[in-house]
Amino acid sequence: MNSQQKDSVFGVLIADAAALGLHWLYDLKRMHQVVADSTPCFLTPNPDHYDGQVGYFAHAGKLAGEQSHYGESYLLNLKHLSEQGRFNTRIFQQEFVATFGPGGSFNGYIDSPTRQSLQNIQALDLNDDEAEANTEPSGADDHQIPALTPVSALCAYHPTDELTDTEIVRAIRVTNNNDLAVNCGLYFSKVLQAALNGNSISDSFAAAHAPNDIKDKMTEALSMQSSDLDSAAGILGQTCGLKDSIPLSAYILANSSCFEQTIEMNILAGGDSCGRAMMLGAIAGAHYGIGGASGIPHSWLFKLKRQENIAALLAN
Repeated sequence: MNSQQKDSVFGVLIADAAALGLHWLYDLKRMHQVVADSTPCFLTPNPDHYDGQVGYFAHAGKLAGEQSHYGESYLLNLKHLSEQGRFNTRIFQQEFVATFGPGGSFNGYIDSPTRQSLQNIQALDLNDDEAEANTEPSGADDHQIPALTPVSALCAYHPTDELTDTEIVRAIRVTNNNDLAVNCGLYFSKVLQAALNGNSISDSFAAAHAPNDIKDKMTEALSMQSSDLDSAAGILGQTCGLKDSIPLSAYILANSSCFEQTIEMNILAGGDSCGRAMMLGAIAGAHYGIGGASGIPHSWLFKLKRQENIAALLAN
């Protein structure tokens, strides 16, 4: 990894951990009440914030600075790539089950695409000795944010000229065997690679062609006035679906001027903020870097609970 790729890794993990405390809080009136004049970042998940059907409380027992299931999946993808060199479908499927399946190492919320993917993987014979056996897609027919997680990891691990669309598609289809998910993942890869190559955020989006399913919404997101985040979140959508999450992430990236502002806007927009971290954290980390007036605050690096694991992955 080069320095920008490492910054992108930290961008994803910090964006995810920072949002954990208010993840899936959809009611923005409640959001403003909870946050008031303080920072929304790195709060400990509190069920009291979700009273009255204003969102979904998913992270009981988690501490400030821990990763959501998105962040844990991202770390799993990075670990897999550091050990295998390329994405290997069958080996990753085994690792995915060992992490998120029954008795796995992960202790926390499991979303619908992950549950369905686990069921599909467990129906395969992953111990077949044939090299190409059972490498077929195992993902759910679903176009939610888990599709972007391996894309962020692949772009952070491989040099731009060595990452192929074939490898990206293979990785996406382990958890999201859906054409819209694949098309959105490929689009995101082009935006992120442009940012990793030093382009501005606006130029990075301009360099990629949005899939038809989100093209109009992306145009709206990238041209929308920055004055009212609440309105933008309501118009573009706060949900886990890629038709909402990619445009809202683009709006936030286009209307923030530093990493900290990007992360705060993401959390304050409500909904699936941890999921959006897979996209906007990767791009913002690559663009703003670490330190200085606009980069990732050094103090935030020390808030991550998985510092040792992250350091080991980045050392390879």
